[in-house]
Amino acid sequence: MMTPGKVVGVIRTAGQIGTTTMGAMMAVSFIIAGLTVTGSAALFTSGIISLGGGNVFVILILGAIASFILGMAGMFVSAYIFLAVTLVPAVIQVGHLNTIAVHLFILYWSMLSCITPPLQWRCSLPLP
Repeated sequence: MMTPGKVVGVIRTAGQIGTTTMGAMMAVSFIIAGLTVTGSAALFTSGIISLGGGNVFVILILGAIASFILGMAGMFVSAYIFLAVTLVPAVIQVGHLNTIAVHLFILYWSMLSCITPPLQWRCSLPLP
């Protein structure tokens, strides 16, 4: 049974988790907002598409590298959101690929960026 003391404890714990998460995502959010407001996000997408030259395989490889690099900068969720808004629609339009498959491809590479050496601490955090 939830007593008033337990309710206060749950609210306190939720507040601590929320503040930690927001503190971690704040820096990456500023980077993404700067890219979006200045118009560099569209330039980023068109650059990847033009480098790929219409070849869907090369575009997906460049998207995986971009996702990997953006995920190393901070939270992988921010990298996924940025690429889901900018790159995924262009890849779907160029290659006529399945929407869910492209999203899962970008999500996979964003999550894989968490186990690179600069951010490998995310994998071993619960260990003593």
